[in-house]
Order: sequence, then structure tokens, then C-alpha cells
Amino acid sequence: MLPVPVVNFSLGNGDWLVPRAHAYGGLVVATVTNERHAGAAERRGCDALLVVGHEAAGHGGPVTSLVLLPAILDGLKTTMRHVTD
Repeated sequence: MLPVPVVNFSLGNGDWLVPRAHAYGGLVVATVTNERHAGAAERRGCDALLVVGHEAAGHGGPVTSLVLLPAILDGLKTTMRHVTD
């Protein structure tokens, strides 16, 4: 069986997931809905963030992605690559 190349998780603690995926060369994407979750995902070593705002059927929290995305990008400590198009 081939390992999963990209793993996505949301609304949970990825402490156990990130090192296991990285051990075989997999990438980890965390779905985040606020700055606190983005910071936690960054500290855990996630490779990318999927930022979800309010327009995602209300599942993304109280603000839209147009407001949330710049706030999260400004708060990142690393040079995590970002794609906004």
C-alpha cells in the first residue's frame, strides 16, 4: 500500500499526525478557522493552511475569508508559503 501524499485535518489536534506523515515524506494541511488555530498548526509543523471563513456555510466562524486570510498571514511566524489566488 502506498502512503498518502497529502493529509488534511481540521478542528482537531494534529500533534500525532504531523510527525507520522512527515516520517514517510507526506505533507500535512490544516484547515483553520481563526488565528489561534493557524498559530497552533504552524507550531505543530504543518506544511500548509487551508483558511475557511464564514462563507463556508457558516462552518468557518464569524468572519469572512477576505478578513481572516490577511490577519492569519500577518500573524505567521515562519515563511510558510502562501497562495492567495
